[in-house]
Amino acid sequence: MSQHDLLRWTFGDEERPELRAGRSRRPSVWRGFLLAVGFVVAFGSAGMGGYVLGRYQQVHEMAQVDLQSVIDLEGWAWQQGDRNLWQSVLDPAAPAEWRSEIQQQFNTAVHAARQVSIEGLSLRGEVARVDVKVVEGGNSHREVRYYRLVAGQWHRTAPG
Repeated sequence: MSQHDLLRWTFGDEERPELRAGRSRRPSVWRGFLLAVGFVVAFGSAGMGGYVLGRYQQVHEMAQVDLQSVIDLEGWAWQQGDRNLWQSVLDPAAPAEWRSEIQQQFNTAVHAARQVSIEGLSLRGEVARVDVKVVEGGNSHREVRYYRLVAGQWHRTAPG
């Protein structure tokens, strides 16, 4: 069999029935089935990925709104020097050493008006790492704060 015979078989196998034996021109049922399954899996994965991403964004946005509310309440308590309100936004399960330190800061600080806004937020389960910008008396600085979700409400908690 020469190279020309192979070309002729490829382009005109009707002339040589012995070369067509065992080769079917009909598409394989399995091939079509596997292509269909592959399409469904790919389409389903893309749809699920879109759903998960959309849900993550929705949860992230809701958490940011809730956290900003808690930060505003915390700021109000700070400005008013209201120790009871200040303590109510702290995580009751936070380490006693951290709670004591943060309450000491509250006790010794000048309680001027301050504006605190969220600059960045990352969620990990029921804990949020929040990058905030604090503007107080014309000066500003950035802080990293942690909040933990307790019974559906965010409470400021110790890092790590």
